[in-house]
Amino acid sequence: MARVAMSGRSRRRILCALLFILPACATVPPHRLSPDEILRNRQVLARIRARTESIETLSGLARARLETPGQSLAANEFVRLRVPERLRLELHDPLGGLQLLLTVRGETGVLVLPGEGRRLRFSPHRQELKRYLGISLTAQDLLGVLMGQPPLASWRPEQIRTETQNDETVVSRLDKGRVAEQLTLRADGAVLRWERTDGTGTPVESLLFEDFRTVDGVVLPFRITLRRADGSEFLVQYRAIHLNDPMEDHLFEVPSIL
Repeated sequence: MARVAMSGRSRRRILCALLFILPACATVPPHRLSPDEILRNRQVLARIRARTESIETLSGLARARLETPGQSLAANEFVRLRVPERLRLELHDPLGGLQLLLTVRGETGVLVLPGEGRRLRFSPHRQELKRYLGISLTAQDLLGVLMGQPPLASWRPEQIRTETQNDETVVSRLDKGRVAEQLTLRADGAVLRWERTDGTGTPVESLLFEDFRTVDGVVLPFRITLRRADGSEFLVQYRAIHLNDPMEDHLFEVPSIL
């Protein structure tokens, strides 16, 4: 009996028909956003980023708490930042003793832990703070978070979905069709919550922004909480915030005596 040659495509079609799995064999093209949807998403991201565009410098006094599986620290916090790449964060015990000093100047970050006698250099653009503090953010992200700005560097207009739920707007960043990050905005556009997920919808890291107050015409959260799935938590409760005061470079230097 003569054999009939069959192409690979024909074999796949017959196999799908025999096994009744045509839906599994079919390739469903991903949803492509229309130009109007992309434009709307671009405007949403622009409004979120614009909330802190008038901030050139910020200084503040806060009560801070750092909890990780390996340590617990409560302290008074002094923060100074100058956009886009200067940050100084000090944690002091109730008697005024320095417990931690974090500085960022351009491409260089320094973390000083006086109680341990350690001075560590790191990259502000890598998540090296996770190793030292249990905070899975870059120092550049942290600079924005202290202004009430969630990390949005990886967000692109063509990759996000926007939904309205009651008086809140939920903005999701999609990665291969799955929610990778999510923002919850209140009616006036202020960010209430940011989440990073593991790709299955389970949050692995979240930021809560609360206690909003107006400072020099800018609405800022005075309470910021960073939580991770491993139980780590970093809480900042501002007591006072000052905006756009002049700051010299020497304020971001690490004293040689430490």
